[in-house]
Amino acid sequence: MIRNFTGVILAGGKSSRMKQDKGLMLVNGKLMVQHCYDSLSDICEKIIVSANSLEYLNLGYDIIQDIIPDCGPIGGIYTALQYSETDYLAIQPVDMPFLPNEIYKILYNKIDDNLLVVPEYKNRVEPLVMLVKRDLISCVQREIDNKQFKIRDLVTKYGSIINIDTLDELSRADMRNLNRPEDLI
Repeated sequence: MIRNFTGVILAGGKSSRMKQDKGLMLVNGKLMVQHCYDSLSDICEKIIVSANSLEYLNLGYDIIQDIIPDCGPIGGIYTALQYSETDYLAIQPVDMPFLPNEIYKILYNKIDDNLLVVPEYKNRVEPLVMLVKRDLISCVQREIDNKQFKIRDLVTKYGSIINIDTLDELSRADMRNLNRPEDLI
């Protein structure tokens, strides 16, 4: 466990391609949200689920709902920054249930003077897998106030991209997004 870490599972999306709430779908016999929760619990003191569905409450998760609705993932990140009491937040999208927590350890060792860091694996940047400092909150507020909701823009302005190709145990399967029914096969 890394002190001063809050895990944040982003599960507030509309799941339009999946046609049902992705986090509440079974993958390998376990809910997607539970895969994320289990992984993050190894490194985080506290875990919250950013979701607009109250179904997650029935499962016993600590839920936060977007303070500013309808601005996408940046709204979930903003709410998590408002809610968190730790210095760092490990952000994980619910549709990446196999993401190893080793990634966050690498990001933590590289965050330095950045407000946020995201991984790049095999030339693909994963902007929603991020480690952020709580100090990012005013920057996110400014982006939302200016109707700038793109996470990639947030990364470009305030963060750094960290190549993780050297992570030995990582594979493409660990980094995949499960967005459509055919992705579950």
